[in-house]
Amino acid sequence: MAGAGGRQRPVTDPPPGADARLRDLEAAVARLSVRLDALERGAVLPASDTPAPDGIPVPPVLTDADRLAPGWLSLVGRTCIVLGGAFLLRALTQSGQLPEMGGVWLGFAYAAFWLVLAGRAPGRSGFFHGLSAMLVALPLVVEAALTFHVLAAGSSAAVLAVIAVASLGVAWRRRQGTFAMLATLGTIAVTVALSFGLGTLLPSVLVLLVLGALTLWVGYARHWAWLAWPGAAAANLAILLLAIRASVQPPREGPVAVQAAHALFLVVYLGSFLIRIVLHERNLRSFEVAQTAAALAIGLAGATAISHANGLGVSVIAFPCLVGAGIFYVQTFARVAPRRGFGPEFYYVGTTALALTLVGLSLLFPYPARPTAVAVGALMASLVAWRFSRPMLALQGAIAAVVASAQSGLVTLTGVVWLTHPQPWPQAALPIWIVLAAVSVALLLPPVVHKDEPPILASIARVALSIVLVAGAGSLIVIGLGRIVSAAADPGVAATMKTVILTVAAVGLAYLGRLPRFVECRWLAYGVLAAGAMKFLLQDMRTSRPSTLFIAIAMYGAALIFVPRISKAR
Repeated sequence: MAGAGGRQRPVTDPPPGADARLRDLEAAVARLSVRLDALERGAVLPASDTPAPDGIPVPPVLTDADRLAPGWLSLVGRTCIVLGGAFLLRALTQSGQLPEMGGVWLGFAYAAFWLVLAGRAPGRSGFFHGLSAMLVALPLVVEAALTFHVLAAGSSAAVLAVIAVASLGVAWRRRQGTFAMLATLGTIAVTVALSFGLGTLLPSVLVLLVLGALTLWVGYARHWAWLAWPGAAAANLAILLLAIRASVQPPREGPVAVQAAHALFLVVYLGSFLIRIVLHERNLRSFEVAQTAAALAIGLAGATAISHANGLGVSVIAFPCLVGAGIFYVQTFARVAPRRGFGPEFYYVGTTALALTLVGLSLLFPYPARPTAVAVGALMASLVAWRFSRPMLALQGAIAAVVASAQSGLVTLTGVVWLTHPQPWPQAALPIWIVLAAVSVALLLPPVVHKDEPPILASIARVALSIVLVAGAGSLIVIGLGRIVSAAADPGVAATMKTVILTVAAVGLAYLGRLPRFVECRWLAYGVLAAGAMKFLLQDMRTSRPSTLFIAIAMYGAALIFVPRISKAR
């Protein structure tokens, strides 16, 4: 129906999507309203990605706990109030209104109260509670020991250890990595202060060992790989200083107690690493490698130095080392290799076992039995490696053979023969012959091959054994020929004779390297040629006459021609 003088308008539907846009607009207004209310209350709303049923993000609604969460300034202010209470207790104690012992323990109870609150409060509030407790407890330990003199060295160390355990326990429970690091550094600083103030180091070392174990395992539990480094570094330095103090004359620390601390140091770290890597089957990390090397070097060397300085027997060190080596070897081949293969963990555990074995044998036997025992051990390792196809054991046998050659005097003899002009020629002691015999037998064994272990391990082992044999046998040949031709009276003749022996050795190694079993000798032939060149320049050119120099040059030139040809021939 049309109005007066008008025309009827057609009724049309709303445009598509108008309802959806209207709902979007209403939701946006609702979000703005919520945020405006929050801003008026002084709260900051984080963005929320939680979708509403219609797919529109809705900002979170503040709870009472969120609105009551203290800011940074209020937390700092509360910490100042806590410290003010601690200073009040100190003033009451210093003025005599509280007995010194009672005031000290009341201060510790005050710190414990805030530490308990730190274990219960979440987030930043819990962190500042724990920080307050540390700021009260740690200085109080120093004052109790050095100012009020109510705690002796052992008592202060025990209290400090309890504080470290409690604080790191709270850090572990609340997952507060920053608080854990601050507690660790604070404990280390107080330990150093007590050591200097009380004049004794042993109680502080025990605290640092406790701290080292705690930071290690808390770091493992919470994946804080960085947490163990400060505690380990402090323990290493403290153990080293403790060994020095116990080795001077007269000793400033009890030698037996210090050796016990060294043993505990090794047990804490090596035992922890063995449990984590072998029993818990975790991956090897750089910290375990570095700290194992430091623990073996500092712990074993320090304990040995203390024994020698104070006339104590070293067998108390040797037997535990051999027992530990046996445990590590059993774990290497009984658990690590079958379950985890031949990865870094396998080589770490096996190498640690080798280090303990070499130290144990070296301390257990005096010279000349020492190099003989190590050489026999090297030969046994080579035999077991061949029998059970273990290239790592072959490499360990070669390392032991090198150690035995150094202990027998073979390395010194080689240096004297080849680098000097001895008059008369030196004698080769019996252990040298035993070492060379053991090395020869090990080289006659077939190369060790295992499908899962790198073949280069066996190659390195055979090269090392070949170097020991060539150096030792060459030195003995020089000594024998020198006595026959009386070359010691003429340095030029002696130098030429050595050059001739080197060239003949290079050619012989090249021929031997053509055999598949002794292919490493081909590589060694070029090493002998390089050594001959250095010797010719440094010794022959300086001491030889033209006649003897002609022989040396001719022989060396012939070796340069024949060695490559022989090596390439099939």
